[in-house]
Amino acid sequence: MSSNTKEKKEGNSANSNASKKTAEKSTENSQEQNSEQYKLRKEKLENLRQDSYPFPNDIKVDINCVDFRNLVEKQAELEESKRTTYNLAGRIVAMRKMGKAAFCQIQDASGRLQFYIRKDEVSAEEFASFK
Repeated sequence: MSSNTKEKKEGNSANSNASKKTAEKSTENSQEQNSEQYKLRKEKLENLRQDSYPFPNDIKVDINCVDFRNLVEKQAELEESKRTTYNLAGRIVAMRKMGKAAFCQIQDASGRLQFYIRKDEVSAEEFASFK
């Protein structure tokens, strides 16, 4: 084996060791972040448990996101007393809070739906529980 080949192998070995050390540091950092994130999520869950039932599974879903989106215009034309109430379920995939208002996107098997909540249109308790 030539000396150039040995040098290349040793150089590759050094690069490999450096990559392993970087990966280990990255794993440690992600574990620390996950730990912090886990603590925060656990704290939020405990707050939900104190305030209400955190994971209701007795909701009967009437409509999916896509069908609801198609009905919105028809419902908007009706008087408020004649509007229909629907139960919709999905995963919250995005939330943007801006003081007295918030945008939220939920996703179910049919697609996504974005909605807007204004503090002056719901009770203070409802708005606080949303945030």
